[in-house]
Amino acid sequence: DGGETWSKVPYVITHTPPPSGSYLITVHGANANEVWAVGRDQIIRVSVTANGIRATDQTPKFGGGYDINGIFAVNQKTVWAVADNSVIWRSVNGGKGWKERSPQGAGYVFRVYALDKRHAWATTGDYSGHGQVLYTADGGKNWVPQSIPANPEMWGISFVK
Repeated sequence: DGGETWSKVPYVITHTPPPSGSYLITVHGANANEVWAVGRDQIIRVSVTANGIRATDQTPKFGGGYDINGIFAVNQKTVWAVADNSVIWRSVNGGKGWKERSPQGAGYVFRVYALDKRHAWATTGDYSGHGQVLYTADGGKNWVPQSIPANPEMWGISFVK
């Protein structure tokens, strides 16, 4: 209804270890019936179906203990997620499996924007005022810093198609 009404969606974090001090950081709508949410040690997929609203834990298995800062769903299959400690993941099966596609020494990765499973941009920072925009054309195997006028921390990125 275009945001006229809102509903609270309960969810259970099923992975172990469960996050301590759990919170959400951001959400991204994949389409009219699906939203992805990320936060402290968690990736949640919220789907609207004929049977109602369902939230599922899609968190990749990792050591944990840090924030998953950004998420971008290209479609129902291809999803990119970014986190502290130079971590970038990509899923090509709707979050059932994740492959780490992390650049070396990127610091904190704050947000990601992708065109498809091969082309994506990620923003980084180090909490001291330095950061960069990284680009991949090969699904995250290689990340190339983009030339920008300054190197401030980059907290977000967005494009118009």
